[in-house]
Amino acid sequence: MYNNDQKIINPLAIVFIFFQLTLAIIIAAILNNAISDDEINYADYDQQPQVVIENLSNKVPELLPGDITEIQRELLRTIQMNIPDIRADKAKAVIRNNIINHQFDNQDFNLLNINVDLPQLEQSYRIFYRYEKNRKEWYPDPHKFLIVICPRTFSDIGYPDFKCHDEYDQKIEHGIVAEFINYLNPYFDYFSVYIESSEIDKIIINPSVTYDNDETTKSRYIKEVKDAIESLGISPDIFKYYVRTLEDVNYYN
Repeated sequence: MYNNDQKIINPLAIVFIFFQLTLAIIIAAILNNAISDDEINYADYDQQPQVVIENLSNKVPELLPGDITEIQRELLRTIQMNIPDIRADKAKAVIRNNIINHQFDNQDFNLLNINVDLPQLEQSYRIFYRYEKNRKEWYPDPHKFLIVICPRTFSDIGYPDFKCHDEYDQKIEHGIVAEFINYLNPYFDYFSVYIESSEIDKIIINPSVTYDNDETTKSRYIKEVKDAIESLGISPDIFKYYVRTLEDVNYYN
């Protein structure tokens, strides 16, 4: 029996409800996939393609397996800029004996600087990697400092005929020093240093005490800064150095 009081459902309402349910299902699927992807990436991190650096764990034993995986994956990515179809198992790398592992005594991290050769491919690369000290476990760090570059100096070049390409410009080493210059400042007793963002090849030395402004004092300050930069495994000669006078310091302060 037909009831005159029965309400007729608006078709637009049905469409709106259907739309809301569909949207909810899509969002739930996206969130589920995102969580699953994170779990897969973390669990299978060391199974992702990477170039094996055969003596890395022996040369730098404080690196955790996750560190080694990150370095080797980034090395493969840079190699593929030069040989796009290279397979990871067709490239084996080995560290030369010139390892520089800068110990930042006043910080909780070290800076690793190594040259690696790939004899099968006749290629060489340079790797910079910052890692924390005294860790018990490794976890992915979205803000990690990991750079793989082509040889920049003659001493880096293992294979002279290698025409190398990477994603960094020729002043990447200036940028690396700029990244770590503030961490070097505690090593200097009588001055501080900084690099202007507009002129990254110029290092300014700021004396913190009164001095006679003689050339001997200036040379000593510059030598200390050069030694600190060299300890990072970077040639200090790529920079220009300017020692401010006491008048400069008072003016800028």
